[in-house]
Amino acid sequence: MFWTSAIGVYILTVNFNVIPTSKLFNWVLYLGYVKIYISVIKYIPQVYMNYIRKSTIGWSIFNIILDFTGGFFSVL
Repeated sequence: MFWTSAIGVYILTVNFNVIPTSKLFNWVLYLGYVKIYISVIKYIPQVYMNYIRKSTIGWSIFNIILDFTGGFFSVL
């Protein structure tokens, strides 16, 4: 549903000029905020398990670095 609405807004803006470009910019910012929210939510169970076990076994630093880099460039 999320991607469908994003593609729909893009099509309405570019092809039919229904939505002004300034509103498209706000929409892109909104999509960036949703990405950050999802990233925070998806790590909560792992952080909880690390706290309970007092260990970071099973939490690859490479995945965190890749996710952080992707989020950084997404917001940039």
